[in-house]
Amino acid sequence: MTITVFTWNMGGVGPQGTRGVGHASAQVGDAYISWWPAEHALKAALDSRAKRHTIRDDIEADGTPHFASAPIADLDEDKVLSWWKSVCDANDNWSHDERALGSYRFLSNNCSTTVFRALLIGAAPELRTRIWATYLSSQANTEATLARAGVILDRIVGGWGGYAQVIESIKLLGIDRTVTALRPAGLIVTPLDVHAVVSKIWS
Repeated sequence: MTITVFTWNMGGVGPQGTRGVGHASAQVGDAYISWWPAEHALKAALDSRAKRHTIRDDIEADGTPHFASAPIADLDEDKVLSWWKSVCDANDNWSHDERALGSYRFLSNNCSTTVFRALLIGAAPELRTRIWATYLSSQANTEATLARAGVILDRIVGGWGGYAQVIESIKLLGIDRTVTALRPAGLIVTPLDVHAVVSKIWS
């Protein structure tokens, strides 16, 4: 079993003639990971019960994917599928207690963060660090964002700053705490980031 990642360009024109915000999805065995807001409205994009798409739904909405990765074989698909089942269960049984896991949130739980999280969950520790490093390097043109990330990590580990230390902090803190630390800095995952990570690591 392998994983294939798909992305649609930000600003791409879909079958209905409208420009989209881009999209990312992944095929993991028989499971298709595609995370959408409840409807195409600002309020739903900011926080709503997520809607899961099939590949056919995605193509009808945004057209043919602009990028499809080669099959990725060095991830633990069983871990990804187990995590995805928990996400789907929370989405199916959406309630206040499960909202964080079953919700779509444009700034923190969008289609791209969902695919990015799947890659991290399926990766062994060394590969996980490489995924993070590649993601951060894709943000290289936003030096201020990296600087803010460094400041936040400074508060946690004390006296560290700069890109290399951000990577070392990832190793030290682990994924969950690092995600929590970086999120306030505005490191939002986009389809461009997913494309960059997958094409650079699994080209």
